[in-house]
Amino acid sequence: WRLLQAMAATSTPTLVWAQRYEKVFVTFEMIKCENVSVEFSEGLLSLEATANGKVYKLENMPLFSEIVTEESKWKVNDRAVIISMKKKEAIWWDVLTKEKSYKRFIKVDFSKWCEEEDKEYTGEVAGFDDGGMGGMGGMGGMMGGMGGMGGMGG
Repeated sequence: WRLLQAMAATSTPTLVWAQRYEKVFVTFEMIKCENVSVEFSEGLLSLEATANGKVYKLENMPLFSEIVTEESKWKVNDRAVIISMKKKEAIWWDVLTKEKSYKRFIKVDFSKWCEEEDKEYTGEVAGFDDGGMGGMGGMGGMMGGMGGMGGMGG
């Protein structure tokens, strides 16, 4: 009975993604994930996690292109599961997955996104290797200087 209950409560995780010249970054944004499991195969991604009593599962999602499993990695922090996958070929990916049924669960991570011509395109996402998560915070300070519209009286 518990197995049936767990299967009924399984949801597809919503993912955000971005890419660089040699890597693809995927984030499952969910507070306090537990029992996290991420598996890579050459052209597939699997993820399972529990959060707030709900099981999220992504099984063998076909990626746009193949990855190097030995050089792909993942980590968990208080707010997300962060995945970094090494592309087998350094080519531009048009989408994260070829499978159209996943389209509604995948969004672009505009905070990390780079176009092919951007100089940052060949770099690493800030904070992945040093244990920090720099660059993932809020967008504080972006509206500075907008203030009131003084002097517009009639």
